Amino acid sequence: GPSGCDNACGSTLENDACGVCDGDDSSCTGCTNSDADNYDAGNTIDDGSCEITVPPATNLAATPGAARVSLAWDAASDSFTESSAGYTYDVYQDGVVVKSTSQTSSQITGLDSEIEYCFTVLAIHNQYGPSADQSNEVCATPEEAAGDPTWRIQLKAEIDSYDQFQ
Repeated sequence: GPSGCDNACGSTLENDACGVCDGDDSSCTGCTNSDADNYDAGNTIDDGSCEITVPPATNLAATPGAARVSLAWDAASDSFTESSAGYTYDVYQDGVVVKSTSQTSSQITGLDSEIEYCFTVLAIHNQYGPSADQSNEVCATPEEAAGDPTWRIQLKAEIDSYDQFQ
């Protein structure tokens, strides 16, 4: 009698993992992560091909202060259901990373007044990687550090003899 999945007499064909007679598993192989752009609910075998769009940080704003610039932005907004790993944000000053934070604000200190500094923020999903896009760019010129000048004086004295100082 028939013995294979094709019901042919003497057949030794078997169903693949996708339930296809004499198949090669390709009909159910692909991306199985529902957070991915190329997710297919019919896939049961993950082949590592998932492509996930990580959203950027948005609405970056800069507020100048004394020798500093305070930055604030809106968190990357996603609807991921497969991962709750959260985000890290890299703060770029004139194209160079100067700080990483998990917060949605940061202060960049030690800046010179009279110089305009420009900033962007890159959202990095802690499981899926960086966004393809950085935030909007903002520029600000720090204010001069205010306050009275501070003086440091070091006084050195030696005793020459009783009641005499040199």
